[in-house]
Amino acid sequence: MTTARRCATYLLATAVAWGALPLAPARASDEPDSPIPGKVVTITPGKVKVIGKAFITPIIFDLPDPANDPTVEGGELAVFDKDGAGGFDVYPLPSTGWKALSPPGSGRYRYRGAGTVADPCRTILVKETIVKAICKGDGVTLTPPFAGNVAFVLRVGTDSKRYCTDFGGTFVRNDPGALRRLDAPAPAFCATTTTLSPTSTTSTIP
Repeated sequence: MTTARRCATYLLATAVAWGALPLAPARASDEPDSPIPGKVVTITPGKVKVIGKAFITPIIFDLPDPANDPTVEGGELAVFDKDGAGGFDVYPLPSTGWKALSPPGSGRYRYRGAGTVADPCRTILVKETIVKAICKGDGVTLTPPFAGNVAFVLRVGTDSKRYCTDFGGTFVRNDPGALRRLDAPAPAFCATTTTLSPTSTTSTIP
């Protein structure tokens, strides 16, 4: 990538992350996004836990198509403060960490990461009624308190099945020790796929 293109990508992504540009649906070539309600998000120094799950009426989430099998395609998770103050993390989810769950071909998957700086997500779960992520260690650089909503965008595969939440919801705690929010409604649509960390010059999110 040329220096000019890296700079243009950085400026666009920073504008989105800080709210200067509107959010947008996924590209037409991707699977439809799945904005989902958020049950709980907890962020403490060195750890983030997010559970997307219906909290009133049960909802069945659309699972990835076979072309987006993460055991082959991998994935990526972005978690960030939409107003910027709390940070912006992007965690790679390589194909080697993914496992298909039974029954075969169901579209259910679990990710087990190494827990290293480069691979901090210990657990990612994608099922019909729950999407869950737990990441911890020095690779988690988010720092509460957050100034805005907590955005969560999980990409599965490279033709991109995406799940997203936007907390919101009920504010339980938001101070330097911890952020905790509950029961956020599903957003209208997921954040644009051009997002990346303001401290980075590249991203693997397509």
